[in-house]
Amino acid sequence: MEFINLRQVTAGNKAVNAVFIVLDKLDTTVTKDGHRLTLFLVADKTAAAHLTLFNRIGSAVKPGDILRLVGGYCSLHQHRPTLYVGQRGVIEKIGEFTMHFVETPNISEPVNGNALASAPPGTVFS
Repeated sequence: MEFINLRQVTAGNKAVNAVFIVLDKLDTTVTKDGHRLTLFLVADKTAAAHLTLFNRIGSAVKPGDILRLVGGYCSLHQHRPTLYVGQRGVIEKIGEFTMHFVETPNISEPVNGNALASAPPGTVFS
């Protein structure tokens, strides 16, 4: 199984395997069906990204948790690349607090009005 860095993730990626630390809980919403969606900011040594977790899994995760995502995917949510676990994916807590990370670039934040994921790796914005 090959793990990738968050900087390598783009919208449309399937079978994403990555390890990252949770930096912040950004938002929680409840759908019409009663499902709870929790949005987190996560990061590794290369980039930061948004991660959405559903229901009790989202409630159990907290800032400082180090998570391993296996078989996840990346999709656009409000024109921003966001990581999801999916039906076939697995996410597990593997530690706390001790991981090197960077907060920029954030692949889920728009750059000059466009999502960074729409640009090829190495693109410089001015």
